[in-house]
Amino acid sequence: MDKKCILVTGGVRNGKSSFGESLFQGGKLCYIATMYRNPNDDETTARIQKHHEQRAGRGFDTLERMTDLATLPVSGYDGALLECLPNLLANEMFMTETGMASAEAAITAGLDALLQTVPQVVVITNDVFSDGIEYAKETMQYMAVLARLNNTLAARADEVYELVCGIPLRLK
Repeated sequence: MDKKCILVTGGVRNGKSSFGESLFQGGKLCYIATMYRNPNDDETTARIQKHHEQRAGRGFDTLERMTDLATLPVSGYDGALLECLPNLLANEMFMTETGMASAEAAITAGLDALLQTVPQVVVITNDVFSDGIEYAKETMQYMAVLARLNNTLAARADEVYELVCGIPLRLK
């Protein structure tokens, strides 16, 4: 099987995950969940549960990985869905000792490892750049790194989709 990378972007809670899941045609699949599991956050817990229920019976093994994607054991999988790049970036920037200084390099290394190991990779990201608001310095740094990661992945990807009002538009 040839290697294939697909990037899915769009607004928050716009159906990107469901669309990304639909891009797989079977095989041994893993769902790389990057959301921080805070036991005191009912909304996040509910979102995680919803995503687990969505995947039930669809053949995905859930692998939770908040940081250090490069060391995630994914050998033997035919497909991987990374949900989602913005969460992974926030975790790398704000939950690790090296923080902002190495977040971009850590994620790039992790994506490289994933793309070299798994034949089909779908990466979910968000469009967080359209509101035109000037945020605090750390948030603007986060957005700049996310923009670079999105641009790099879009250039490498075989296919790029944007979901608008839940409708997938193929950009590449």
